[in-house]
Amino acid sequence: MSDTPKVFLVGLNKTATRSIFVLFKRSGYPALHYEGGRLAEDIHAAKLSGEKPLAQYEDIVFFGDMESIAKESPPIEAYRDYELLDQQYPDAKFILNYRDVNGWIMSRLNHRKGKYYRQYIRHYGTADIAEICTRWRDKWYEHNAAVRSYFADKPGKLLEFELGVDSGEKIAEFVAPEIELNLKYWGNETKRIAKAKANRKRNA
Repeated sequence: MSDTPKVFLVGLNKTATRSIFVLFKRSGYPALHYEGGRLAEDIHAAKLSGEKPLAQYEDIVFFGDMESIAKESPPIEAYRDYELLDQQYPDAKFILNYRDVNGWIMSRLNHRKGKYYRQYIRHYGTADIAEICTRWRDKWYEHNAAVRSYFADKPGKLLEFELGVDSGEKIAEFVAPEIELNLKYWGNETKRIAKAKANRKRNA
């Protein structure tokens, strides 16, 4: 599928990244999500070396959740490198996935039972939850505005997808006809995983 246009999620995490990834993967398209931070680290290394980012993933169509926070300080937030990815993959399409900022902050605080938030205590050098949430909120507004500004004169390149408002059909229409998504695979993947884990505990 090397001729199929690549699709990059350039929204922040906890905004349906896994659900969108599953939609592509189960529809039969090679897709990667987070990969333990390796996607972000690849892009970061390519920026420093001047090489093409993600060159080792030539056959992959979909890339999502491109960050690494566990190993590096400051975090590697490669979803912010949309300009580099657009330059290196001129046929690619981009999805700005987002959600209500307050719900997004709460989801981040609860992610991995608070482990994600505790990583930011180390990265930001403060345990003040109000300060961390303020910095996250500022990042939410700054990043989303910057993405919209960059793609404003590039029609057909960017889809804005709001979690809780938009459906998988909006994504399917955006990537068609080159990519044909099967909407029976669209759903809240995080809730599905949590439900499956709860069922396994009850049956153990």
